[in-house]
Amino acid sequence: MPINELDIYEIRVAAKLDPAWSAWLGGLKIQNQENNTTVLNGALDVETLETVIRRIQDLGVAVVEWNERAPIIPTHE
Repeated sequence: MPINELDIYEIRVAAKLDPAWSAWLGGLKIQNQENNTTVLNGALDVETLETVIRRIQDLGVAVVEWNERAPIIPTHE
């Protein structure tokens, strides 16, 4: 993967997270669900994804699932 290529990820965790943690979690959008889970989604590079997963685990929160979407390749205009 080129160094500047970003993938879109959707991560579901088994807890409700405060949307104020978005910046700490790689800038992901945080959407709390009615079933006491949270969906986080947005564009990340692999290194940031690993950091986000580690931070979620450090909180003691289980990752229920995660999905990768099509990559975003930045254009240089």
